[in-house]
Amino acid sequence: MRALSETSVPYEKLSECVQLGMGPVYETQDVSSLLELSSDDIRKTSDIVSKHLIDFDIPKVYYGDVLVRRSFCRMLFQEMQKQQNVDAVVTYAYRTLEKEKEVSDIPVDKTWCFRFFNDAVYINDEIMQSVWGNILAGEIKRPGTFPLNALDKLKNVGELEVDRFKRLSSFIMTADSVQFILDDQALLTSFNINLEEWIPKIVLCGLIAPHPVSHTIHVKKNVDGIIYNSKVVGVIAHSAPPGSSAEKTLDLSIYPLTETGTLLAQMLHSPVNEKYPIEVMKHLRKRNKKFKITAHVFDFIDEEGIINYVPFDILPMEI
Repeated sequence: MRALSETSVPYEKLSECVQLGMGPVYETQDVSSLLELSSDDIRKTSDIVSKHLIDFDIPKVYYGDVLVRRSFCRMLFQEMQKQQNVDAVVTYAYRTLEKEKEVSDIPVDKTWCFRFFNDAVYINDEIMQSVWGNILAGEIKRPGTFPLNALDKLKNVGELEVDRFKRLSSFIMTADSVQFILDDQALLTSFNINLEEWIPKIVLCGLIAPHPVSHTIHVKKNVDGIIYNSKVVGVIAHSAPPGSSAEKTLDLSIYPLTETGTLLAQMLHSPVNEKYPIEVMKHLRKRNKKFKITAHVFDFIDEEGIINYVPFDILPMEI
């Protein structure tokens, strides 16, 4: 790896962002060495410095020099741990930017940088350090991608919550640009997801709506309803007689993701469960006979936002 100060637009912006938040701490630092210091190393270093404090002329105040030594040792240990947390986040951002040739020439907001690194020092979990590194890289590539209010919520997400949300993210579906988890405990139980137990804790982190809401899909004669993820596209088509143009609606009970939840799901890169959308469409077909419901392999989304899919219906025939 190269030092952050080397000439490269992505690295220059990363270096500028770090300096805005923390000062020139990586000016000549090879990023590949940032994570070499372990927690044990930090503890040993703190102990060594603490022992050498006896050589200093420390005033005899309140329990004497012992209190001062303990206080200094604590502060040193905590600050070194915070720095190691930031080092991990910067390293993940660096690795993400290694894949980028170009980034936006718009500078990252100074306040955003300051707030980001103030919060990043408390991110101890490796998965969340990776997420925060990706957020930093994403903000460098396109400033304004991750708002400060989302950061405020994300900093309170713990290891258990992010693990559950990551597993739940494999079952996220999208309809009319709304990302959601379908409110169907029985269906998710078959995939070992305990929705009733997990949702309340994920709600407290601000990642998902606190209560299910009704989402209406409008289907016209020449306009199909679409529910999809990156693997499967469910198509809800009008089954009215020829010449009929009446609009039909299909209501879904869903838990919409919040803005923070949507952004976090993008950062986690959870593997999509390909069987789940098939089961969803089978479930909808069974309950909604007035529609022609099919499932297809996802192809791509074009520049106009149109979802393209393979014509062949992969939904098993009803018996």
